[in-house]
Amino acid sequence: MSASLPCMSYYVFNIYSLVVKLALAALLSTSLHCLAQVPTPHQITISSGEWSPYISPLLQGGGPFSQIVTESYALEGIETKYTYLSWTESMAVAKRGDVDGIIAWSFNTEREIFFQFSAPFANHHMAFAYRKESHYRWETLDDLKGITVAAVAGNYYGKDFQAAERAGMFKVVLTTTEQKVLEMLLDGRVDAAVSGHGVMMRIINRYLTPDEIASLELNTHILPSQELHMLLSRKTPWSDFYLESFNRGFEKLKASGRYEQILMGYEKSLMTNDQ
Repeated sequence: MSASLPCMSYYVFNIYSLVVKLALAALLSTSLHCLAQVPTPHQITISSGEWSPYISPLLQGGGPFSQIVTESYALEGIETKYTYLSWTESMAVAKRGDVDGIIAWSFNTEREIFFQFSAPFANHHMAFAYRKESHYRWETLDDLKGITVAAVAGNYYGKDFQAAERAGMFKVVLTTTEQKVLEMLLDGRVDAAVSGHGVMMRIINRYLTPDEIASLELNTHILPSQELHMLLSRKTPWSDFYLESFNRGFEKLKASGRYEQILMGYEKSLMTNDQ
């Protein structure tokens, strides 16, 4: 009897192994079936700060940047839902995966840890304003050596501006809003003011008098433009799907001519009080 125990153990082991394999196969089949049954999402949640005249719930279509994103996704059958927070909190919730993505950010390696980047859908141009009576002829950042520049605290003006400031090429005086930046320039407290071109044009045309407008010059070629992207959180399960959907929809938007139409409407609004 004892001589047959090894054979019996081998037989039991084989039966056990077969049962385990069958169970795993059944589990895998069930899992794949369940995945196949999961519906494709039809709504993406997006967080954003307010950045008039580009992004704001108070603007038509949410502003041109929001409009581009919304219409690109719509062409792929996806509805967009926006949550407006401070820029800091907007980035934080997207990093955590509490929302699917965040719009209108430039690329850097730190953000790439948390996000996938869409194709660039807009270029953000920076502008320096100065008084005509100063007779400045700036071609590069080196030409700004020794001057005083008004800027908004907390705003990012690009790595070139940041490096020049750290090197002491010019002095930066910080204030709280773009409107105050221009007020400081007009009052003669600084030599120049820096801001996003669209923001500056909006303020100039909305708040300045004709004489004040006539007294200023703008320079938009000293700082390079920044490409802006839709950022998809790596923490969410549909990150790849939303990335591919946006890129496809954006190509359709451009091919249809609608993209240029949105940008032309935006440019026109900067010259009026529509935004």
